[in-house]
Order: sequence, then C-alpha cells, then structure tokens
Amino acid sequence: MKSFFALGLALLFSSCSFFSQSNALILWSGDELMVPTGALGTAQIPPEGAKNLEFKDETTGKTTVLDLWRVRVFPSPEEAQKFYKVFNLHRYWFGKADKPSLVVRKYPAPQAQRVYNLSQNEEIKILDQYRSEIGGWFFVLTQGGLEGWVFQENLSILDKSPGLEPTIIPTVLMDPLLEHFFSLTWRSEDLVKSIKDRSVNLDSLREDHYLRGIKEESTLYLQTPEVRRIFKYKKITQLTEDTYSFEDSGLIIRFALDQKSLTAYFSQNEKDFALKFIQLEEDLGDLIAGERAYRRELYRSLYALGPVLRSPGQGDIYLEKDQRFRWLSGAGAGTSGHPVFQKNYGEFGTVKFLLNLGETLRSLKDSSGTSLYDGVLSLVFDPAPQAPVHFIYKVVKGGLQLWQVDGLSGSVTIDTIGPKIPSYFFSFSRI
Repeated sequence: MKSFFALGLALLFSSCSFFSQSNALILWSGDELMVPTGALGTAQIPPEGAKNLEFKDETTGKTTVLDLWRVRVFPSPEEAQKFYKVFNLHRYWFGKADKPSLVVRKYPAPQAQRVYNLSQNEEIKILDQYRSEIGGWFFVLTQGGLEGWVFQENLSILDKSPGLEPTIIPTVLMDPLLEHFFSLTWRSEDLVKSIKDRSVNLDSLREDHYLRGIKEESTLYLQTPEVRRIFKYKKITQLTEDTYSFEDSGLIIRFALDQKSLTAYFSQNEKDFALKFIQLEEDLGDLIAGERAYRRELYRSLYALGPVLRSPGQGDIYLEKDQRFRWLSGAGAGTSGHPVFQKNYGEFGTVKFLLNLGETLRSLKDSSGTSLYDGVLSLVFDPAPQAPVHFIYKVVKGGLQLWQVDGLSGSVTIDTIGPKIPSYFFSFSRI
C-alpha cells in the first residue's frame, strides 16, 4: 500500500503532462470496478446534466466509464494537491450507520441543514473528519453521490486497507495527522543517511534511536546519537495545517507535504535544534546488520591482500582476522610529527570504517576512469577512548596508499583533506 501511495503522489505532483488535462481522483470505486479507490488520472470536466464520465488511470493507462459521483474532477493542480493530501489520510475508511435515520448534515454542526437520512447499516465513504467542542464529525459520500457531515455517535468506521482484515476505528477522534504520528516510530533522517553512506560509528548505534510518542503517557521519546530527551506534554495545540505544539514540553513538530517526514523543533542547553525524522520503509535493525556485514567484507578483502602492510620508514601493520591490528614501528617512526606514527600510541588496536568519502571525492577519476580513492579506514588504538586516526585509502598495485586525515566526524571532502595531506605507501606482504 505504501508503494502505491508513493506512486500516486509522484503522479500527482510531478509531471507537467499530468496537469495538461483535468485532474481526477476516484473517491469510491465500488467492489465491482477494476479501478481502485484513490486512483489518480485524467478526465474531461463533464457537461451539466451528465451522469458519467471517462476516467483514464495514469498508472495503468486504462480508460473506464464511471458514475459521475464516484469521481472528483479538479480545475487546477493546486486544488488537486490540497484535496489529495486530506483524502489520502482516509483513503480506505468507510462508515456504517448503526441506527436508522442517521442524519447527514450540510455543515458539521447540530443545527445545520439536513441533507440525507442514512438507513441502518447503510455504507458510506469517509472523505474527511473534523473535531468540534461536542465531538467528532465525518465528511461522507453516500452511494447516491450526496455529500455531507455525520456526527460520530451511532456511526461505525472501518479501515478496509487492501491485504488487511477490515479494522474498526474508534470514533473518539484525534487529528488524522497526529494519529499518523503516534502510529509510527520515526527515525532520524541524518542517522539513516549516515548508515547508508557508511559515515557512522556502528559501535555507538542502537535500534532505539527514534522519535516516538506514547498517547497513553502523554510522552514523547526523542533519542539520537547526539540528543536524548523525554518530552512530557499537557495537551497538543494545532498551530497550522501541518504544525503542532506539545504544550509545556517545548517541542513543536511540522509535517512535510507527503506526511512521510517531519521536523522536530526544540531547545536544549541554550541551543536550538531542528531534527528531521522520516517514516522508514526498511527495518533499522536490518540496515545496521547489512552495514556491519558490508564493512566486515571490506576488511576481509584487505586482509586477503596482506595481511601485513609494510613501510620501511613507518613500520609494519599486522592485520588479524577479527579486524584487530598490531603496529610495529620502523626506524623512522615518531619523526614525522603525525600521531599515528608516535610510539606512545602503543602497538594494538582495531581497524574500522567509520567515515565515508564526500560526493566530490567519490566522483574523482583518473584517465582510465578508475576512482582516485577507494574509501576511508580508521585505526583505533588501544586503550579506548583514543581518538581514531583516519586515512583515505586506495588499493594500488602491490600495496595500499594512505592519506592521513585526522580530526573528522563526518564525510571526508576536498576541504577537509587540504593541500598538504600526508601520504604513505604500505606494501602488501605475507607472513
């Protein structure tokens, strides 16, 4: 279902060709129709008095003749965009009257004009919802094409998402965006990106890095490698259409247009934060496990070429199968002025891949089209917590070329390597 939503949004908000015709959306397809509820496409604005129209599904290219009341046609892309954003939250929500003569009204108010009386068990399509001081109202579409508002009392709401058993939704309403927020565990966008870019220390990474809200506790938990906060709030105030304040906690969240990401704003120790969190399609534990496996395999490839790295002036680095190393200093050790070659660093440590090359460095090629650099490796000397010593590395014929780049915590870029980066060559040797 998520992939279908993503495709729908892409169709709706991207190509100019989509908006060259009238935009259209299926409000309620009906079980007998092949075109799904929520499908996006094109249709001509029908003439007055028409009872049906031709709808062309942008996903399948299929044209279907539909009852006019099943389709919403929009005169502009802005109106289509605004409507779809709300409709998508209730795409598979349907209602059923639990008593006869349940009133559909023109506006969400008890004194509003009656539009229709629902029969008991009559099914309706949910298009939107509204919270008033007396309770929740649902904006509905009847099977005859009438639209109006129904109060939550004596109305059952059912989620009929494809592939899932129909689920009853409580009619004690919360804003749909907040329901969306509380139903998910949100992951730090920077954290996910850093894992995929191989620029994070996996030793300090845990699966409990997230933004998660617990409604029953009126509490939000925000944890990243840099920040750990627990926010207690008394109530939630909607500031704008997509922005909410969690009162007395100092936290504000704002949703992106696609509702798959949000930004959390707060202050801590006189510093302002704006952290972006995303709705992660993959399991974070699987991502971490995959990156650990990748980095182990990277080390094995270097180990297989050696496992001894020899430099006449700087000493020998003995690689071990478990990513441990032993460095034995050479005659020139300690004279270069660079920490990795200082004798007081000891002999033992761990080889890790903590950082990644920046985009510019990754794109640099020689005349044959081969990358100038292969990656970044780090030597972490015992005992902890010694600062890692980082090297850009390149596997060359007969050995390993290393360029020392210390004092880093993120991507290695052109700016960070500088014009006078120290360079060392170690030859591969067998024990």
